[in-house]
Parts: sequence; C-alpha cells; structure tokens
Amino acid sequence: DVVGFNAAISACEWRPALALLAEMRAGGPKPDVISSNAASSCCERGRAWRPAVRLFRHLLERGLRTDIAGGRAVAGACEAAGHWDLAMAQLSGLGLAGIRLNLISHNTALTARARGEQWELVLSALAGLLEVGPRPDVLSHNAGVRACAAHGRWARALAELAEASRRALGPSVEGCGALLTACSAGSQWRRALGLLSQAQACGPPPGEVSHGAALSALERGGQWLRAVGLLAAMRFGGVSPDAVCYNAAISACGRAGEWRPALALLEMLRRQGPAPTAVSYCAAIAACENCGLGLQASALLAELRRRGLRADVVGCNGVISACEKGELWERSLLCLSWMLEAGVEANTVSRNAAITACHKGLRWASALKILSGTMRAKLEACIVSHSAALAALGKAAQWPSALAQLATARAAALTPGAAALGSTILACSSCQQWQEALRLSGAPGVQAGGAGLDSGNCAALLMECEQRGLAGHEEQLLQTLLRKPGSWCQTGRGSVPDRRAVQSDEWTSCAKEEH
Repeated sequence: DVVGFNAAISACEWRPALALLAEMRAGGPKPDVISSNAASSCCERGRAWRPAVRLFRHLLERGLRTDIAGGRAVAGACEAAGHWDLAMAQLSGLGLAGIRLNLISHNTALTARARGEQWELVLSALAGLLEVGPRPDVLSHNAGVRACAAHGRWARALAELAEASRRALGPSVEGCGALLTACSAGSQWRRALGLLSQAQACGPPPGEVSHGAALSALERGGQWLRAVGLLAAMRFGGVSPDAVCYNAAISACGRAGEWRPALALLEMLRRQGPAPTAVSYCAAIAACENCGLGLQASALLAELRRRGLRADVVGCNGVISACEKGELWERSLLCLSWMLEAGVEANTVSRNAAITACHKGLRWASALKILSGTMRAKLEACIVSHSAALAALGKAAQWPSALAQLATARAAALTPGAAALGSTILACSSCQQWQEALRLSGAPGVQAGGAGLDSGNCAALLMECEQRGLAGHEEQLLQTLLRKPGSWCQTGRGSVPDRRAVQSDEWTSCAKEEH
C-alpha cells in the first residue's frame, strides 16, 4: 500500500527513491504528498538538486498536492549545492501556490541568501520577520551574522549577534565562529579575543576553526606575541591546533620581523604534528625575507621540495627577495632557474628581485640576460626592471649597454626616473664618455625641470663640464637646477649659490653613494 511505499522511499538513496515514486505513478498505489516529500528529502540528503527541482516543478505544473515540507526539502537541496538563487525560486513557488512559509523555510531562505553573500537581503528579511513573523530564532540570526561576515561587514555582524543576545536567544557557537571570521577580515583582534572567550559560554568549547579565525585577526593586527600565546593556550586547553592555526601564527611572527619564533613554530610542526603544509613553509620563508635571511629561506625551499610539496610563485619570490636583500646573487639566480625548470611561473616580481640581486653582485651580464628573458616571455618589464639593470651597468661602467638599455626603456613608452638616468650618467662618466653623458641632459623628457634629471644627475654633469671647460653646458645645467621644484637651489634666499660649493656638495654626496 501507499504507507509501505512511503516508508521504502524514505529509507532509500535518492535514485532508488525516485524509481519507487515513478513505479507508484505508473502502476499504483497513487502517491500522496508524503510520497513526494519523502523523495524530495532523499534528494536533499544526496544534494541532488536537479532531480529535486524537476520533481517540485512537476507537482506545481500539474496542480498536484505539495506542502511546506516538500518545498523546503527542495530548497535545502539547492542551497546545499550552492545554488542559492534556485533555492529562493523554489520557496517563491510555495508562496505562489498559497502555502504560507514557516520559520524553518524562512531560515532555509536566509541561509541560501547568506551563502550567496546577499547580506543586505538577509538583514532586510530578518527585519521583516521581526515585524510580521514568524519570530526569528538563533538560526535566523546566525544566517545574518554569516552573511555579514562573508561580505566583510564585521560591524553589522556584531550588531546582529548583539540583537540575538538582546532577545535572550543567546549567541551560538556557529554565530560566534562566523563573527570571528568577520573580525579576522577586519583585523579586529581585540573583538576576536573577546568573542573567543564569549564562545566558551555558548556550550561546546570553540575548536580549531574559531581559534584559527582569532589567530588570523592577530596576524593581521601584527600581534605576534598574542598569536604565539593563543597557540600555546590551545594546546594547554586540549584543543589541537591544525596547520591553519600554526600558519597564521608563523605569518604573524614574520610580519613583525620575528624570524626566530617563526622558525621555532615550524619546527614544532615538524616534530609534534600536524605535518607542515606548503603554506607553512611559505609563511616561514616570508619571515626570512623580511629580515634578509637568504640562506635560511633557501634551506626552507629545499626542504619543502624534499617533502614533495609544491612551492608557489609567492614562496619562490620570497626566497629570491631574501637572497637579494642578503646580497646572495648566486642563490637568487639558482632559485629563478629552478622555478623555470619546475614549471613555477616566474612573474615580473621574481625577475625584478633577481635583477636587483645581480646589480648588488655587479653581475651586469646576468641582469641583462634576465631582462631579455622577461621580454621573451612576454611579461611586462616595468621601469623597475630597467632601472635595476641600468644600476648594474652603471656600477660596471658598461656605457654602451647602458645607453642601449635606456633607449629600450624609452621605446617601450617607459619614463626613466632619476635613478635610471643617474646610472647611465655614471657609466658614461666612468669611461670618460662625457659627450654621451652631457647629451642625456638634452634628451626628450629630461630637459630643464624634467621628471628624470634631478640635482644629483646635474651635479655629476656639472663636474664633467667644469673639468672640460664647457661653460655653456655648465650654465644651462645650473638653470635646470633653478627651475626644478624642491631642489636645493630653491632655498628662498633669492640667489644662486656659489657654483663650486654646489658642485662640491653634490658630488661629495654622489661619491658617498657610489662608494
């Protein structure tokens, strides 16, 4: 009979359940509303939203009986599969059929909208429930908190949790967890720690997810000591930190330049578990990068590879940058070479850091090779790339290559700054190529008061003019300094300073920088 069929449908997975329902339609007994609801519930459990929607539409189109339970089950299947818009459509279909939604259905709608990050619609619907009913419960307010948290509206999320408390519903663990996530996104670490304490009174103690959100807030707030303390409190309180918690604490230490605690936490992961992830190593590499510890960063990358983990471009960039800051140009090039061999896409940041490392190591040929590879890879070489290469050429006194590189930058519609021009002038002056150095002062875009020719560059050119008795060029350059906003000639004294004093002061400054 129909009761037996309904019981069988309820006990099945969604495919056998739909087959039984089809059998009832074909040969009897005639299915009732309970039969359809049972099949819809099976689809919801199996997240089979397409069959659930087809079943619901079949009932509505043929004017067959349905009720709130069936519609809610279909909406739940859609919501669980991430199709919040379809979930809302099914609930709207109930309203068109004259079926009044109960609180469970309203909560399903709120949850669907929260998953769709429709935070304004969720808050509007909650206001409507408070006004006309049914009265929202703690699950309703949790949906509001989650919607605001997902959209980074932590202040509104706090207000929603406060409303639940005001109505004597009390904050739930789920609501506190969602709000912790919101505070994490907003770097509200004080509120996050307060909520973590408040969550202790909600029933079950907060787990790794809630603690991880609080640690993330501490990380973004630069509170590395508190992050390490919270990690220790978790272990003392019987909550086993997962890799996400450790990663947040390591990153907090790295942001504060505390590389020793960062590496100590990574060592705890190695020895006590859980196993460190690629993110763990990249966070530790970032800590080393901030302190210019190229050797340590390289060792971490090597260990990451030995463990069979895949390094991403951010981690590799951190190693190259750490080596550049530590003046380890060979290791920078080795890391860049490994990236290209391993299929890790080396971006402009990777190549710029390697070029700068070559500049510091006086490896101008390697710098040009990397810059050439950047262009061949059809990556956009910015003015930083060209300036770093020019700096290497300037120190190595490679004036023909420097002039060619400056021309390449201009051909790419890039405007060379003072550093790029200064490097080119240095290369020319070092090789007694004073004509080329002076010609730069008349190049397009660097005439009097131009963006590229600064007082340091002019001082170098003035020295060339004085040594070679080129009075006309000397006077022109002095006028350039007078017209340049903010230069030391514009001191408000109303007169041009003594030329020899100007040249001496400026050249001494440039010489100090050079040596």
